[in-house]
Amino acid sequence: VSRGEVFARLSASPEARTPLTWERHQVRLLMLGGQDFFCPWTGHPLSPTRFDLDHIIPVSVHPIGELWNLVPSDPGHNMHVKRARLPGPERFARAWPHLTRTYAAYAGWSATAAVLEHDVTGRFGYPLAPPDLPHAVARLSEAVAQARNVPRY
Repeated sequence: VSRGEVFARLSASPEARTPLTWERHQVRLLMLGGQDFFCPWTGHPLSPTRFDLDHIIPVSVHPIGELWNLVPSDPGHNMHVKRARLPGPERFARAWPHLTRTYAAYAGWSATAAVLEHDVTGRFGYPLAPPDLPHAVARLSEAVAQARNVPRY
């Protein structure tokens, strides 16, 4: 097995991962390999040198470091607009195509596919295909927003 596969296996559980380092590295490798990413909230194209990883459900609301909850996003928007808020239903509706492409990229990359499946199955109880995952994430986000009275944007 390659060094990358060993690292992916050793860091497959959220508890074993270095905070966002592994995920950032994987997204950057995908970008360098030609995968296009767009901020799900603004639609802006992202580059290997200019992107943040956004926690869809913010860590301050519920600390979920699972791969499905981490999506490349526009740094300015993530830091100054979204911040510690949850996307509302209309934001999710506009973001679904970008989220679906992001999850498809994760599912299609050998280093992230197993991690995504593990994280999704652990959180939602069963594997979800990339086109179905944004809907499940939106439902979970809505449930968290209602349960914790979290501001949405």
